[in-house]
This record gives sequence, C-alpha cells and structure tokens, in this order.
Amino acid sequence: MHPTICVFVMLVMVGHSLAQIPGGLTNADTNDVAIRRMARRAVFEMGRGYALNTITRARTQVVAGIMYHLDLDVNTRISPRNMKYWSCEAKMLEVPWLNTLELVEFHCRKRSSNIQMISDYAV
Repeated sequence: MHPTICVFVMLVMVGHSLAQIPGGLTNADTNDVAIRRMARRAVFEMGRGYALNTITRARTQVVAGIMYHLDLDVNTRISPRNMKYWSCEAKMLEVPWLNTLELVEFHCRKRSSNIQMISDYAV
C-alpha cells in the first residue's frame, strides 16, 4: 500500500477513536425514549409542582452504568396565572444490571418566560 494512503488511514482511525473516548460524553437524541424517560424522572425527583417543558440537550456517558446529562426547561405553577420558569441541568445514573436509577445532580437557574437568566437555584 502507498505510504500516503497508510498515513491517511491511520489519521482517520486515530480521529475516530478520539471522538469516542471511554467515559467521554456522547450527544444523544432529545426525542429518544430513554432520554425522555430520564428527563421525566429527574423532574419528578425534584418534587411536586414542577413540569417538564423541553429537553434542550442530552448526552450520555458510560461509567459504572450510564450517566445521562440533561439540559431541561421546566416550570412551576404558583397560581393559575403565575408561572416560574427554570433552566436546569440534571444528571441521572442508571445501572441496568442492578435495576437502579438515581438522580445524582440537579441545578436550576431561574429565568423569565423569554429565556433570560436572572438568578441561580440549586436542588
């Protein structure tokens, strides 16, 4: 094989392997059934009164199970005419062989209805 082709093939292989580093984050489809299930569970764990609006970003990470990194838009209804809006980051750990699912981390930032960040809130 020609030396230039060998070098090119090696560079492509190295680039591909770097994109999928074990333990690294991998983008996931926000419409995926597992992602939507994790997002609903994370909001449920936050407590009554919170509702999921959208999943803005989802990533997975292989650890001792699967860690789901989720960026979520949620709201709380204070009264029929008064809503508060939050942008949240959640981490859910699923260990299928132990049949466990755990909310590891959940942080929210209060925002106005037009997505402007105005304060921080951690759960």
